[in-house]
Amino acid sequence: MAGDTHNEFSGQASFVIQGRDFAGDIILAPTPVTGIADEDARALALAVHAQWRHEAGLRGLVDPTPIPTGWQAVWGDVADHPENVGQEVSGDTGNLADLTRTFRGLRRRRLVILGGAGSGKTSLAVLLLLELLDTARPDEPVPLLLSVASWEPKREHLKTWMARRIVEEYPGIKVRGAKRLIANRRVLPVLDGLDEIASKHRATALWEISRAVRGGDPMILTCRQEEYTEAVAQAGGVIGSTAVVSAVPLSPSLVAAHLRRCVPPGALPRWMALMDHLTSDPTGAVASASSTPLMVSLIRGVYANPNRDPDELLDTARFPDQDAIENHLLDAVIPAVFEDGPGFHDPQRPPTRRWPQEKAERWLTFLAGTLTTMRTQDFAWWQLPRENTPMRHSAWCGLVALFWWTAAVLAIGWLTGAATRSQVGLVLVGVLMVVPAAVLVTRPILPKGHPRKPGDGLSDGELEDAKPWLVVLWALGGGVGGWGFILLLSLMLGGRIVPAGPGGIAIPPPGEDLTIKIDYSWNFVLGLLCVMVSVTGLVMFMILNHDFASVPGMTTGSPGKAVLRQARRGAVVTTLSVSALFAAPLAGLVVMFDFSPFGLGAMAIIAVTFGLLSYSRSAFGAYFRVRRRLAAAGALPWRLTAFLEDAHRLGVLRQSGTMYQFRHGRLRDRLVTRAGKNSSSR
Repeated sequence: MAGDTHNEFSGQASFVIQGRDFAGDIILAPTPVTGIADEDARALALAVHAQWRHEAGLRGLVDPTPIPTGWQAVWGDVADHPENVGQEVSGDTGNLADLTRTFRGLRRRRLVILGGAGSGKTSLAVLLLLELLDTARPDEPVPLLLSVASWEPKREHLKTWMARRIVEEYPGIKVRGAKRLIANRRVLPVLDGLDEIASKHRATALWEISRAVRGGDPMILTCRQEEYTEAVAQAGGVIGSTAVVSAVPLSPSLVAAHLRRCVPPGALPRWMALMDHLTSDPTGAVASASSTPLMVSLIRGVYANPNRDPDELLDTARFPDQDAIENHLLDAVIPAVFEDGPGFHDPQRPPTRRWPQEKAERWLTFLAGTLTTMRTQDFAWWQLPRENTPMRHSAWCGLVALFWWTAAVLAIGWLTGAATRSQVGLVLVGVLMVVPAAVLVTRPILPKGHPRKPGDGLSDGELEDAKPWLVVLWALGGGVGGWGFILLLSLMLGGRIVPAGPGGIAIPPPGEDLTIKIDYSWNFVLGLLCVMVSVTGLVMFMILNHDFASVPGMTTGSPGKAVLRQARRGAVVTTLSVSALFAAPLAGLVVMFDFSPFGLGAMAIIAVTFGLLSYSRSAFGAYFRVRRRLAAAGALPWRLTAFLEDAHRLGVLRQSGTMYQFRHGRLRDRLVTRAGKNSSSR
C-alpha cells in the first residue's frame, strides 16, 4: 500500500517498537521493579512482588478496596524524639500513596506499626510493601516481609538470620548474593510479629534490631501495642529515629460505607439491615465486633455466600455480646472456605481439591492444638513427630521390629536348614538388642523451641551442615584407623597375643609360654578390618544418632515440597549407606572365616536392620511414620502437603518459607478452645 514504511532491525535491544500515525508523545515507562539494575536485587524484588501480590489477593486486601483503617502517630516512651524521626506519620490504609510518601520522607525510613489482635498491622505492612515496590526508584532497597517468630535473637544476628531466610524463601538468590544485598542496604526488612517472640526474649530482640539498624538501615516492624510497650521498658530504650503509629478502631459509619462499596449492587438489599444497624446503634455488640479489620473481612467473607443472611448477626438472643459475634464469625471461617458440593477449576491457577468441611475442621484443629502445645506459631513437617510420638507408639515400633527380626531369622533358618537352637539364639539377640534399639530411635529428641535443634550442644550452622551419610564416612575412617592401630600395636609387641576368655587372661604354668604368634595372613588382616569397621559403625550410629534426625540441606534454600523431597532422598541414601556399612565387612568376615550359610544370612539381617533403624531415625522417616499413624486415626489427611497447600490457597493458612502459619492467630486459638470444650463435655 502506498505510504507504508518498511523497517528492519538487527542487533540487541531491550525494547523494539513499530507503528504508524502516532498522535502525541511516545513515553516508554518500564515498571519500577524491572528497572532495578542490580541483578540479585531485581530478582528478589520480582519474587517478593509476585509473592505478596498473590497473598494480598488471597487475603482480600485490595479487591475492591482496602479496609480504610486509620493510623495515628504515637509519641512518648515508645517513640524517639520528633526531631530524630523527621515528621509525623498518620493516615489510613485507603490512601496508601500518602502513607508511602510520608514513610519515604522519614529521616531513616523506620516505622513501627502497633495495634491489637486483628487490627490490620500485617495487612498494612503487606500493602506498604506492595506500594513501595510499585512506586520504587531503581536505587531504593527492596522491601522484604519476614515473620520474626522463627528468629532467636540470642543465637543469631538479625542480618545473618535475614540472609538465611532470603535463601530459604527465594531459591534464586544464593547465600553470597543475599549477604551482599543486606550489607549494601539493598534490603528493607519488614519484620512482622515481634509479639510472637517469647516474652523473655522480646526485649533482647528489640535491642538486637536497634543494634542491627544503627548504621542507618531502614526498617518496618509490627507488634501488638501492649507487648511493644513492655519490651521497650525492659530494653531501656527505643529504636532510634523510628516513627511509631497505632491503629485507630474502625467507626461504624466507616464500616457501613466500606461494606456498601464492597457488596455487589444486586446483593445490597440483603445487607441493608446490617448496614443501617451499624449507623443507628454505634455502641451495640455488632458495631463493637466490627471495629477491627479482621472482623470486617470475616463478615465480608462469611456472608458473601448468597445462602447466608447477615441479618442473623442482629439476633440478640443468639449473639448477646461482642464475644459471641466474634466467635460465631471465627467458627464460620472454615465452612465458608471449604465449601461442599461441585467446584470450578480456574485454568490459570493450580487446582484446589475438594476437602470435606467436617474433616478439614478436624485436621486444622489438630494442627492448632499441636502448635499450641509446642508454643510456636510455625508448623513445619519435621515438627510433626515431636509432640505426636507417645511411648506406646515407640513400644509398638519395638514389637514391629521384633516381628520383622523373628520372621527374617525363621525364613533364613528354613532356607538354609539351620538348627533350631541357632535360630532361637539369634531371635534372643533380637529381643535383647533390636527391640530396645527400635524403641529408642523412634523417640523424638527434638526439644521444644527451635524445630531444627536436636540438642543444646549443636548450633544452627553445625546442624545445617550435618549430613547423615557423613556418619557412614566417619565410621569407615574410624574403622580403618582402628584397624591400622591394632596391627601396628601387635607388630610393636612382637606379633604375639595372649589367650584370654570370660575368666580373664590365661596364666601359664611355671616354665611354659602360652602366647600365640600371629599369622599375618590375608584372612587375619582382612578379617580384622571387617570387625573394626563394623564395631566402629555401630558405635558411631549410637553416639551420633542425632544427625539422622536433622533436616538435611536447609542451607540450600529449597522451600516447601523441595525440602520434603530432599529429606526423602537423604533418608534413602542414609539407609542404603548404613546397610552397606554393615553388609560389606560382615559378608567379608563370613566368607573369610568360612561361616555357615545361616551365619551369612544372619549378617545380612543385621545389615538390613541397621539400615531400617537409620531410616526410622531420619527426619523424613519419623515424619512418614507419624503422619501415616495420625492419618489412619483421622487426625490428619493422608495427603497432608496437598491439604496445607490448599488451606493456604483458600486463605486459612499463610506460608513463610518452608513453614505454615494460621493466617489469623485468633482462629487458631478459637479452634483450640472449641476442642477443649468438646473434650470436656464428653
